[in-house]
Order: sequence, then structure tokens, then C-alpha cells
Amino acid sequence: MAKKLGPDGVPVNIPSTPVHGAEAEFIKQKAKNARKDGSDRADENPKKRPRGRSLFPEDPTTRLVTRSRDKDGGQAHGYKQASDSPQTVIAGGQAKRNPQPAANTAPENVNSGMADPIVGWLAVTDGPGKGSAVRLGNGQNSIGRGETSRVRLNFGDEQISRSDHAVVIYDPKQNRFYIRQGQGVNLVYLDDQPVLSPTPLPDGSRITLGETTLRFVALCNDDFQWKEQ
Repeated sequence: MAKKLGPDGVPVNIPSTPVHGAEAEFIKQKAKNARKDGSDRADENPKKRPRGRSLFPEDPTTRLVTRSRDKDGGQAHGYKQASDSPQTVIAGGQAKRNPQPAANTAPENVNSGMADPIVGWLAVTDGPGKGSAVRLGNGQNSIGRGETSRVRLNFGDEQISRSDHAVVIYDPKQNRFYIRQGQGVNLVYLDDQPVLSPTPLPDGSRITLGETTLRFVALCNDDFQWKEQ
């Protein structure tokens, strides 16, 4: 009757008998090889890898980070950079480059607004562009449809000259406003009266250019004036 042998060559389900000589040596060597093979396979298992061993041994600036619980009770996963290396982050087993932080530098030549301070407005109360407003600055403010005009009324009124239809003037020394006719052929009306020479421009005045009616709103007046620094 054939004997049933186990994986180590020892008969099973029968009384064991002492083994001597070459057979005993063969069994010891086989058990030794089995233990060695098992340790090698364990080293290949990532779950049995020694804690802190780098996934990238050629990169000494990275390290494996152990899992920990965050403040919400969840579990943090993945890897992160070593404290002495701000360049490389290990996330999901792949190396990624950290974006460099933006430099906290203030923009140069910041315009504070005082290079050309606002002194008043022209609000469109009737005609094309009704509801819009344009600003006025120090000195002469030429009004027209074209790009060369300091105050551009390009809302579709073709009766307004492309440039210099009218000029609104602010004199900072006297803190006063004036209006005069420009170089265009169409007239300028101040409160329904034609402007034939430089004329004082009171706050709230109504100005008519073509089909457009403007209301003048002064910022600088007897109660306020920009002071030189």
C-alpha cells in the first residue's frame, strides 16, 4: 500500500519514525529553502515593506508618509514631500513638481488717480446713449465722437463732430468751469442758448450737442477741491 506524503516528504496519518542520514539532510535543506523563498516574497509585498522606505530609492529628498487620521476622523492617504525638499511631492505613487509660490511684489508705477483727477461728469439724459456718463478732468476737455477726443461720445449720434465739437474747461486755480464752442460746424447749446464765446458753466447746466442732451454735474465746487500734495 502506497504511503501518503505531506509537502515536506513526511508520511501523514501514520506514526512517525525517526529519519537519519541523507534523508534527514534532504528534509532540513528543503525546509530551509522554503523559509528563504517565503522571506523574499514577503519583501516584495508592499504591505510588508519597512516603514519609511522610499518608493524612489534614487531620490533621497522624498520619503514615504505613514497613514494618519485627519481632524474629521477620516484617513489620510498617499505620500508627501520630505520637510527639507520643497520641490518634489509624492502623490498616488507619482512624483509631481510643486508650483513655485507667486512673489508678493507690488506693481510698479501704480496710478493713484491724481495724475488726472476727476473734477466732474457729463450725464446723457436724452438721445443716443441715454443713461451713460463720461468724466471730466483738469484743463480742457474736448468733446467728440472720435478717438482723439478726450471726452468721447460715441453712442451713435452722427450730428456730433468727430473731434472738438465743444470744450468744457476746468480751471483749478479759480475752481471754476467754462464751456466754449469747438472747431466743428455744428453749434453747442447751453440751456437752449448757443455758446458763442467761453461761458461760465454752472453745476446742473443742460448742454445740447446734435440730438444728445447732457447734464453737467460738478464734483469740484465751493465745498470741495483737490489739494496739491
